[in-house]
Amino acid sequence: MSVIPKIIRSISGQNTFTVITLPPFGTVTQTTDLLVESSTCPAFLAQLLSGLSQNGYSFCVDSRKTGQVIITCRPASGPEEILSIHTEIPLSDGRIAIIDLALLGQEDMPLLTSLIHNETPDGQTEAALSRLPGVELHHAEHCEKQIPDGTQIIPVIGPDGVGKTTLITALQEKIAANSHYYRFKKLFRGSMRYQLNHFLTQLREGKRYDKNQHNDQHGLKMMAIARRRYPRLIKQARQAKTHYFSDRFFHDYIIENLRFEDKPATLRKQWQTLLDAAPNTHWFIQLDAPADVILSRKDELSAEDINTYRDACLKMYIHRPAPVFSFINTSHSLETCVNHLLKDAELAGIKIQSSGLG
Repeated sequence: MSVIPKIIRSISGQNTFTVITLPPFGTVTQTTDLLVESSTCPAFLAQLLSGLSQNGYSFCVDSRKTGQVIITCRPASGPEEILSIHTEIPLSDGRIAIIDLALLGQEDMPLLTSLIHNETPDGQTEAALSRLPGVELHHAEHCEKQIPDGTQIIPVIGPDGVGKTTLITALQEKIAANSHYYRFKKLFRGSMRYQLNHFLTQLREGKRYDKNQHNDQHGLKMMAIARRRYPRLIKQARQAKTHYFSDRFFHDYIIENLRFEDKPATLRKQWQTLLDAAPNTHWFIQLDAPADVILSRKDELSAEDINTYRDACLKMYIHRPAPVFSFINTSHSLETCVNHLLKDAELAGIKIQSSGLG
């Protein structure tokens, strides 16, 4: 039995969130529709995604349309389940209807369901909305969110041992478009400023300094160097007409103390400001697995730091979401993980080979 309804009930029961489960529609029995008060949606979504990750799910979050978040939930085996979360109702004329859920009664549910599912006859949407209490109409430039610059760069983040290189390599074989594996560390390690900073740090400390520890300790400098060189990477990818699957991204350096056993890993102070200054991307991939699975592959981080990394990255996604976000549990089979990513690649507008999906 699915744990997803239990997660939703648990979240709703522990908080003051206004969440309404709408009746299922169409022929898809594995679809759940939720209406969440707009002001509480980020907090609700954060707990929902955390619950899915803790229960071993992979999932894809599609937030390309204003006011709607579609989550495809993927267990290790068995059918996928779709959660359609609505925070506002986008209208055909570009406006957005915001509804005060606290004012709705059970008798309003059929009308609300038809509006969300676009079942209202043309030209009658506004009249239908006027029959619901507490509706506000706001202008929006477009229901489709603006695609961030640099769609050629696809970050793939995850702790050491999660399988980034393995999964990227397997995925590339199925992508019809030209694509390359790219190590994000090259953005700053190829800089003379980086080389000088590393040399001076070793000189000052009086010992040979591990580069990964240096990158962690001087994460803000690494981000600054990478940010200046990032536009050049986008230009390079465009000229080559290729996609770069970037092994690591700016997010890895917004978390500190991952490389120090005597310090707890944590998000840096003012991490929101650092994240807002970093480039955003159209498709973002986070890899994860239970700590014991990761440690059996590579004993680099502690189990506590692996869990901190997962939660910190999900927190950063909620703060600054990519239009298409893939969370892949790599304890699932490699074939399963690749097939999930191929479906998400199509959402992100990347062509795959006709025989790509298994």
